[in-house]
Amino acid sequence: MDYQKYLKYKTKYLQLKEKNTQLGGAKYIHDRRSEAGREFSFLIVDFVRDERGLPIRLEKNDVVDVSEQLKDDKSGNIFGKVEKNGFTGWIDMKYLIPQSEALAFSTSLSKSMSSRARKIEEGLSIIVKAINDANTNPSKKYEVSIKCNHSNDKLKSQERTYLEIDPYNIKKDHTEDSYFLINGDKVILSQILRVPSNNILFGYVTKEEDGKCQGWVNIENLETENSSYGLVKLTELEKMHHVVPPGGQAK
Repeated sequence: MDYQKYLKYKTKYLQLKEKNTQLGGAKYIHDRRSEAGREFSFLIVDFVRDERGLPIRLEKNDVVDVSEQLKDDKSGNIFGKVEKNGFTGWIDMKYLIPQSEALAFSTSLSKSMSSRARKIEEGLSIIVKAINDANTNPSKKYEVSIKCNHSNDKLKSQERTYLEIDPYNIKKDHTEDSYFLINGDKVILSQILRVPSNNILFGYVTKEEDGKCQGWVNIENLETENSSYGLVKLTELEKMHHVVPPGGQAK
């Protein structure tokens, strides 16, 4: 091969290498996300095996250095060159997440969960205060806004709790026959009041799946989410949740 052809092929080789190879040494976290029922990946190196005869593989959350990346022309996938237990092999980059991105996502998720928990606690404080106020001052309606589940311990799963038109006279006809709740139905609670004659706390609810389905229901049959205890009956909230007084901390 003459020198000119050598330079031509060398230049082409270097261009292809520059196009398909990225040197770096950046750290990545292995995350296969249970693809095909597994969370580990075997390294591709002609079936390299360790001293015990087992395939070298990356487990979930293994941290590795990617020293080089190559594109497989046949599949179009990018593979990263990594090392584990002294062995070097290749793995599809779609199973690797840059450690910096993973940490940023983890921090963001933590902040999001913290914010959600804080909103739940704020909502519970309002509910507990409304319940206490209703017990102190019956017949007055207290405005609230919180998502609840219908859960009547006296009912079987598909039996019905009909919504009432008038909580002061529940012996009268209830709302339309189509306006009822079964266990598990989701509702928005918007008002709370206590009826002195029967000493029952009622809540005005709207069914999430049917905005026309509205009426009053005994709050003993409602439960909501508590960030510390999971689903909790509204009547149990006061025992589990301390209301934060204005300008102070719960004791």
